[in-house]
Amino acid sequence: MSIAEDVIRPDGSRTCPPSYEWPRQTGKPAGLLTFSLKTAAYYRSEEIKKWSETNKLPLQELLAQLVGTVRKHFLDAQERRAKEKIEWEKHRIESERRWREQQKQEAIRLQQEKERKHAEAIVAAKKIRRTNLIKAAQDWRFCGSLLEFVEQCELHWKSQSQPLTPAQLEWLAWAKQTVETASTFPADFPNPTKDGGFDPNSIPLGGP
Repeated sequence: MSIAEDVIRPDGSRTCPPSYEWPRQTGKPAGLLTFSLKTAAYYRSEEIKKWSETNKLPLQELLAQLVGTVRKHFLDAQERRAKEKIEWEKHRIESERRWREQQKQEAIRLQQEKERKHAEAIVAAKKIRRTNLIKAAQDWRFCGSLLEFVEQCELHWKSQSQPLTPAQLEWLAWAKQTVETASTFPADFPNPTKDGGFDPNSIPLGGP
């Protein structure tokens, strides 16, 4: 708020010079006051109202109006701040609700992704076991045929009523060793606990 005494110019007009004006305009003091109410916000001021004392508006009535305006200004400001606080609280609650909803949706997505990968892993495990069974049977048949061939060769050579030559003995030893290492599956295959069928419902999510 600013208070200044008005000045009577030489031409008889009354003016209220700005506070930054120096030296003051030429004239004589009017003996009447002017009140200016301003607000300062964000480095700028805004005039709310101005009261000038006159014969029709004596100082006592002017001050009463000024006090009423100031009171209303601060009550309005208080009400505005209360509304802003309520709106801010609503915004905070809504932001938290959206955050919780996002977290919930993300948890659902992760769970669905986990279940999808689990189902894919079960399908893959079944496929691998089936494939291994077929390959093992083919491998067994091939190795059996190979061993039978080697044995027939040995019988054929022995049937000639002659002792086996060193070259024949060396070949038979090499062939039998080759048969033993020809299988691509371990000797303990199949292991019923890990190479057979299984109940998908018995497998915990993400395992074993």
